[in-house]
Amino acid sequence: MNGRVFLIVFSSVSILILFCFFKVFESHAKGYVKKEKELQEVILYNTTEITPLLSNNNRLDEGHLLFKSICYKCHVIENRVEDTPLDEKTYFNNMIQIITLGNNKGMPAYKQRLQKEDLENLAAFLTKIRQEYYVKQIR
Repeated sequence: MNGRVFLIVFSSVSILILFCFFKVFESHAKGYVKKEKELQEVILYNTTEITPLLSNNNRLDEGHLLFKSICYKCHVIENRVEDTPLDEKTYFNNMIQIITLGNNKGMPAYKQRLQKEDLENLAAFLTKIRQEYYVKQIR
């Protein structure tokens, strides 16, 4: 009789674990599909669109002000730039994507809070920081 009770309990627990696993998987799959749809909605820029932004001091200054008012409290930049192998276009588009959609590390999405021009200005400023152009003027 003990073996039969054990088998029933074991089967019940196994079914419960499988059910939980599939629920978690389903939740992650839905989140992934939603994220993929949002990624498709993000506007990507080509080099001919990015280059004028990176050379327009007024746009860079606006991005600098946005950085100081929105980003600085969480992202204090020191007099250094992370060494990443990304080209300007890829880095700029990554910044647009992260600012627009946020990330899973606590960065909120700003797609509802910033206008397209503000997103561009901020991404251009961050791209220039990476090139060590404005780093000393942040503080």
